[in-house]
Amino acid sequence: VTPQPPPRPPAAPVPAASGLVKSAEMGEESTPPPLPVTICGTFSCHGMDEGKDKANQDCACLSYPLKGDSEAALFIVLDGHGDLGHVASNELLVQVFERMNSYVWDGDETTNTALCVTAFEGAHQHMMTYQIDAATGKGPGHESGAVGVAIVLRRGVMTMAWAGDCRAIMGTRQEAGAGGPIVCAELTKDHKLEDGATEQKRIEATGAFIRPTREEPEFSPARVFADYSNPRAGPGLTMSRSLGDIDADACGVIPTPEVAFRTIEPGKDAFLVLASDGLWEFISNDDVVNIVSTFLEQGKEAIDAARFLIAKAAMAWRVEEGDYRDDITCIVLYLHDLPGSLMGNGAAAAG
Repeated sequence: VTPQPPPRPPAAPVPAASGLVKSAEMGEESTPPPLPVTICGTFSCHGMDEGKDKANQDCACLSYPLKGDSEAALFIVLDGHGDLGHVASNELLVQVFERMNSYVWDGDETTNTALCVTAFEGAHQHMMTYQIDAATGKGPGHESGAVGVAIVLRRGVMTMAWAGDCRAIMGTRQEAGAGGPIVCAELTKDHKLEDGATEQKRIEATGAFIRPTREEPEFSPARVFADYSNPRAGPGLTMSRSLGDIDADACGVIPTPEVAFRTIEPGKDAFLVLASDGLWEFISNDDVVNIVSTFLEQGKEAIDAARFLIAKAAMAWRVEEGDYRDDITCIVLYLHDLPGSLMGNGAAAAG
């Protein structure tokens, strides 16, 4: 029997956004998705702290057709952090979605890259003025924020934008044709503070200090601080790119996404998985591909694969961390039987 998380109070409502279908909490009734659950499944699972439910700072959504465009679909996963991470992530989800839903995605790579940057940076700018407290002059986005990944699929071409350590991978075959082994293709690369070639160099140029990863006496990830002599002043983030976290702007933490493109190859490319780091922390990319491949090849629905991945990750957290578990959110999209318009010119979808 697949483990199920305990009941919990419903999350704060997400402001209405036309066409947005939000991922449901595991165990709660979901809104009918715009794509069949046979090929597209998504859930979000709240975390635990000291064995007690905590507010879910993850959120995700999908939309099809995008802005009435039957040739385009959008998938987004966000992972919030900070004391008000659940508020920040849900607002950022709406803001990123509404921007990406308003654009026309039939341009070249340069144009689509600019649209992704505008969407992420625009959502970040919005948080500067969102729900500002008159007494403190701060809102949820000043010391909280979210990392995220978004994919626009249009006519068989994926435009992929991400900032932080939410991740997207693809299960693909070495050769076209059913029956060949499915292997992992990494679509995104986590933005780490200690990536000296790009991220660390940019951050340290501002005068900020990156405390290195520590393995002893217990593991502690690298964190960025504005002042070496006063780390309590923050921001203390473990990522080099994030939306929100206005207090980290001066430290070189940016909302600007990295953007990449990939054309789906029918007969080779089998499925996509987008997820927050709650999934990836203790389950490798290859393990995720192996799990979803098994579900796909046994004729099981994508929604069942998503449910199993989250349950598997939750069990791994229990083994590794005891009474603490991060929030876990994922989207699984099978690339066979997609609407022909999404693959371009009514072409057959990937098998």
